[in-house]
Amino acid sequence: MDFNNWFTKYQWIKVRIEKNQKDFRRDSYRPDVNSIQTTGNRIDTKKGWQKRKEIVLPTVTYNSLEEIQSDYKTRAISLGIFKPRKVTDLIIEADSKDWSNKHQKVLQQLTLFDKQPKFLEKIPYKFSYRFYCNDKRCKMDIN
Repeated sequence: MDFNNWFTKYQWIKVRIEKNQKDFRRDSYRPDVNSIQTTGNRIDTKKGWQKRKEIVLPTVTYNSLEEIQSDYKTRAISLGIFKPRKVTDLIIEADSKDWSNKHQKVLQQLTLFDKQPKFLEKIPYKFSYRFYCNDKRCKMDIN
């Protein structure tokens, strides 16, 4: 993107979108990056995450990952948020420091007109968590 169109993480933007005709998912759209406009300041976290919680929690419509997966199978909806009833553990495991062959090929693709992206360093760890959710189908999951 052109420098004048840059925005920060957690900043409100306005953008034109169009349905992605090549993707069967009902919630798949393409942004028109040339239409991006910032509409406000970055949402601050210096005093905690309360402001973000006020924005995100009202959008929680699912009770579990199983419910999101079910909606994907029946309605081709792939995006969803659920709030776990209880998070019991964060799991950090060592992982390869090198990208898989598949990821290396993607990262090595050159762009025709834009500046080439910077090298992306791989974090040599995998992160997951254990949680309980608010759905009778949900047992303790590792996600």
